[in-house]
Amino acid sequence: MIAEVFTLAGTKHSTLHTALGLSVEDRLPFILRDAGWTEMPSPVAIQSFEVLHLKYLDTRITVKLARLLDAEGVDKDGNIVLDPPYAQPYDFALSGDKRTYYDLLTKGGLAKIKACAAFLAP
Repeated sequence: MIAEVFTLAGTKHSTLHTALGLSVEDRLPFILRDAGWTEMPSPVAIQSFEVLHLKYLDTRITVKLARLLDAEGVDKDGNIVLDPPYAQPYDFALSGDKRTYYDLLTKGGLAKIKACAAFLAP
């Protein structure tokens, strides 16, 4: 039996790294190309909590993207708790965008996620 391996790579703190002049988004297409992972189906997908980061990557690379959602936890009734700093993507908070992860889970929010991400994960 031959098993295929699929890698779900995460880009961490992309807004912070970009502010420091260490943009992951600008280097990642070249890294994936050099590894031979830009042709579909690619054995890699890229995941991120940040919205603008994935939208930008969607214009630069052909691999699948995954939108991550964060939360503080779950209350006694099983509801997601979205208290700061986990209430919204960091790039939203930094830019003054008031939308939260709840907003991303509405019908309109999910449609926007679907436009650039193949996966949605906690």
